[in-house]
Amino acid sequence: MSRLLCIFLIILSSFCRSTAQEVAVVIDSIVIEGNKKTKSRVMLREMTFAAGDSIPLSLLSAAMEQNRLRLMNTNLFLVTKMNVKNWTESNHLTVHIQVVENWFLFPIPIFELADRNFNVWWKEQNHNLKRTNYGMRLTYNNATGRRDPLSATVQLGYTPKYSFNYSLPYINKKQTIGFSASYFNAVNREVGYATDSNKISFFKDANRFLLRRNGFSVGINHTPKLLTNFGASMGYTRNKVDSFVVNNLNRDYYLDDRTEQRYFWLALGFSYDNRDIRPFPLHGRYFSVNVNKTGLLPSDDVNALDMSSRFAQYLSFSPKLSLEIVAKGKTALIRNKLPYTNMRGLGFGSDFIRGYEYYVVDGLDYAYMKNSFRIEMLNKTFDFHRYVKWKFMQSWLDMPIKTYLTFNFDTGYVNNPFEKENNKLTNRQLVGGGVGLTIIAYYNMVWRVEYSMNHLKEKGLFFNYSLGF
Repeated sequence: MSRLLCIFLIILSSFCRSTAQEVAVVIDSIVIEGNKKTKSRVMLREMTFAAGDSIPLSLLSAAMEQNRLRLMNTNLFLVTKMNVKNWTESNHLTVHIQVVENWFLFPIPIFELADRNFNVWWKEQNHNLKRTNYGMRLTYNNATGRRDPLSATVQLGYTPKYSFNYSLPYINKKQTIGFSASYFNAVNREVGYATDSNKISFFKDANRFLLRRNGFSVGINHTPKLLTNFGASMGYTRNKVDSFVVNNLNRDYYLDDRTEQRYFWLALGFSYDNRDIRPFPLHGRYFSVNVNKTGLLPSDDVNALDMSSRFAQYLSFSPKLSLEIVAKGKTALIRNKLPYTNMRGLGFGSDFIRGYEYYVVDGLDYAYMKNSFRIEMLNKTFDFHRYVKWKFMQSWLDMPIKTYLTFNFDTGYVNNPFEKENNKLTNRQLVGGGVGLTIIAYYNMVWRVEYSMNHLKEKGLFFNYSLGF
C-alpha cells in the first residue's frame, strides 16, 4: 500500500512541476494590414484573444489557426495570414495579421432557376429556359466596412421580384447588438397549387399574374459571446391568389376558400456555432433552436406556432478523413390544419433526404438525420497569374481547390395527420443515400455531385451548389 502511495505522490509532483513550468506568452499588440475597407475593430471582435492577453505557449499555434479561420468565416477575405513578430526574451510578442479583402460590390446578373432545385428543373421541367429568372442583383457585402451586407434586386422572367435587404451586425460600442431590415414584392404567372404523389402540381396562365406576394421585416440580434447569438425578427406578409386557383384547383390553398392571406409574424432564435470552416466544416459543432409564430392578431388569416431545432457535429479522424452528422426536427405546437402554402415539410432548401430530390413531403412535423463520411482527394492551390494580367483580378488568381469523396446515408420522417392517400411518402420512414463528389473553390464556393438511391430503389445523379457571396 505504501509503495502505491509513493508512486502516486511521484506522479502528482511531476504533474505539478510540469504545470508550474508551463510557459505563457503575452500579446502586446495586434497589427492588421490589408484591410482597406473593413474596420479593424470588426475583425478584432471576431477573435478569441486581444492585446494584453496571455496564452500558454503550447496553445499559441492552435489559437492562431482558430482565429485565422474565424476571420475567414466572416466571408470578407480571400486570404488571411497570421504570424508572430517582435518576440522578446520575456515572451512578449506582436500578432501580425495580413489579409486580402474579397470583392465587396457585386453587380451580379441574375440567371437562376425558378424551381426548387436544379434536379427538378432539369428532369421534370425538361430544362425549359422559360422557367428561369433574370435581372440584376446589386450586393454590397461590406457597405460601411462594418461587415454590413446591403442588397437590392430587380428580377424579371418566371418570377418577377423586387427586394431590398440590409443588415448591420453591430450598432453599439460593445459590438453585441445588431439590426436588419428587408422588403420584397413578387408576382407569379404560375402557381404550385397542390401536392399530388409527392410532387407539386402547377397551373399557368400566360395572360395574367396568378399570385402576388409582398412583405417587410425588421430584426434585432444579440451576440454576447463569440459563439452564441440570440435573434428576434417581426414582419408582415400579404399574399393574394387568383380566384380560379381556389375555386377550381384547391379550396385549401389559403383555407376556407380564401383568395387573400394577411398576417403578422414573429420569429425568435438562438444559435451556438463552433465550426472551424462554415461553408464546409471538418471539425466542431452547431446547434440552433427557433420558435416561429405566424398570426399575431385575431384578424390575421393564419394561426400557426412551430418550433424547430438543428444540431450538427463534425468529427475529424485525420487530416483527410472526417464525418458530418446533421439532425433537424420541427413540430407544430398548434395542431390545427394549416393552409396548403404553410404546410411545408421536406423537399425545400436544405431540408431534404438524398435520393428524394424530386419529391416534396408536406406535414406538420418532420425529423431527419443526414450523415456523410468524407475523404479528401485533392488540396491544391492553382496559380493563374501567368494567364490573366488584369490588376483587379490579381487577388483571385491564386485559386485553392479541395475535393472530397463522400459516402452518404440519410433518414427522415414527416408526420401529417391531414394527409390524403395519394402522397405515399408521408407518415413513413424515408431512407436514402449514396456516393458523391464535393468540390470547394476558394473558401466558400461549394459544388456537390451525388449519385443517390431511395427506398423506392429509384436512382439518380443529383447536383447541388452554394455560393457564399
